[in-house]
Amino acid sequence: MNNTRKFGAHLILLPDGSIGSWPIVEVAGKGTIVSVETNPQGMKERPGLEWFGGLMIPGLLDVAGTASADWYKQALLNTHFSEGTLYIGLQESARGFNKPPFFSKSPDLHLYKHPALVRTNLNFSVPLFRRISDFCLANTGSDWVELLWQASAGLASMSDDLKQYGSIQAGKQSGLLIISGADLKQIKPSNQMRIKWLSYPSDKK
Repeated sequence: MNNTRKFGAHLILLPDGSIGSWPIVEVAGKGTIVSVETNPQGMKERPGLEWFGGLMIPGLLDVAGTASADWYKQALLNTHFSEGTLYIGLQESARGFNKPPFFSKSPDLHLYKHPALVRTNLNFSVPLFRRISDFCLANTGSDWVELLWQASAGLASMSDDLKQYGSIQAGKQSGLLIISGADLKQIKPSNQMRIKWLSYPSDKK
């Protein structure tokens, strides 16, 4: 297929919340995922493969809790996006945005009560990835992977508006992020983590 890119990594967060090894994800030009494979026996070479060390996850959905569009000036939106937020839920619809983080009216999703996910007037400026990481680093025994899943596939499964996002599967537009600097043996966060976009949807479908 023309205009596709292939990305590889150590690990990937799968749609069911488990972790896959040595993934290769092919993405079309506008951010649609073409194919996903994992290779438990080790890394596979592919022509044109772009390889990154770390954990590959989908774009995060910051829709657990409601907020006003007035809170989100462009500089703050840029901060949320740069740290992995693909979608932000609001109290009212905010249309006309053609690049992430997209807006979604999501009054039903505020019922998700985990303190790392819920967005309030006190923490709305803190990107979701940072909220999750800070919570897990401060709370020994917390399940970092579970929270990443809840903030992506788990939340996407609760809303038709988000069904094309949230999980790295063929046909979806979840976006791809790579988390480097985490403890990949224990699959836990660290203070040295960095998050980077590999691919994201170019427009809202």
